[in-house]
Amino acid sequence: MKRFAVTSIIRDKEYALSRGNEGSEILYMTANPNGEAEVITINLKFTTTARVKMFDVNFADLAIKGRDSMGNIVTKYPVRKVIQKEKGVSTLSAQKIWFDDTVRRINSEERGTYIGEFAGDDKILVVTQDGNYRLSGFDLTAHFEEDIVLITKYNDKKALIAVYWEGEKKKYYIKRFVPESTDKKVIFISETQGSQLEAVTDMQQCLVEIKFSKEKGKELPDEKLKSDEVAPLMGMKAQGKPLNYSKVKEVQLIPDPNAPKEETPDNTPTPKGGSGNGFDFEDSEMSPVEEFRSKKETPVKKAETGKTKKSAATPAPVELKQAAEDGKGKKKKGGPSQMSLEL
Repeated sequence: MKRFAVTSIIRDKEYALSRGNEGSEILYMTANPNGEAEVITINLKFTTTARVKMFDVNFADLAIKGRDSMGNIVTKYPVRKVIQKEKGVSTLSAQKIWFDDTVRRINSEERGTYIGEFAGDDKILVVTQDGNYRLSGFDLTAHFEEDIVLITKYNDKKALIAVYWEGEKKKYYIKRFVPESTDKKVIFISETQGSQLEAVTDMQQCLVEIKFSKEKGKELPDEKLKSDEVAPLMGMKAQGKPLNYSKVKEVQLIPDPNAPKEETPDNTPTPKGGSGNGFDFEDSEMSPVEEFRSKKETPVKKAETGKTKKSAATPAPVELKQAAEDGKGKKKKGGPSQMSLEL
């Protein structure tokens, strides 16, 4: 048995995985793009003289070698069948993942918004405009929905804060809950007709900004409330707390300038060319839901804005001039030539 990496192949060319001797055959084989190492059960033939005719083997105990390596000896007795006992987790180091909003895929090539480092059983939390969330693996071949308003690394101890419009009661509701780990798509807002998600964030401390319509031609001042005070932690299936204000025009979730900064890893890279979407509250005055709606309405205008940001971030060229030559173009004596740097 052996573990090996296939770094490249040539089309229509056959590669030998064994020594090529007569009678060689493959009894068990899996392809694991993230270096997963499963546990298998070996069943020997009943006619063998071995005392133990069934035992487990863990691929995690094997080192990853070359494709042409012979591998390790499992047993000298004939094998009846091989069964997968446990699915393995990744044995590779944590992989840094980005989300590209243009093609709706994740990548490890620093394109788009940085999500985090993933290894083993780590999951990606995806929230869509229709008020649903789901968990996804970090397989680079996975494709994501077009109506994503939040995508982040899943943490079973980190709560989400959501504001939605309840279609039957005609009120805004706010709820703070911890998403459950499930393989299914879960709706976390009311299912009544007309209900829709207004804003969602994974910031643990933020402000709920309430904007009001005009009353008798006069502008009403905005109301700002702390999210942890207005929305205590509740169950995922809870309806939430109503925002009992009249003539509410809009509700947003914005960062709290007085809140302590959340802990982030020191090696978090800066995405190339900005975030590229509306998932980052720090880079945009609008919530992710508003970004999603504005992107559908004015896609051309957003593309022009992206070009402007990119050109503004282009560094000025650096020129080196040699200042150690005299008027005749010869170097001065008495020391090494000096270089001046002009930006």
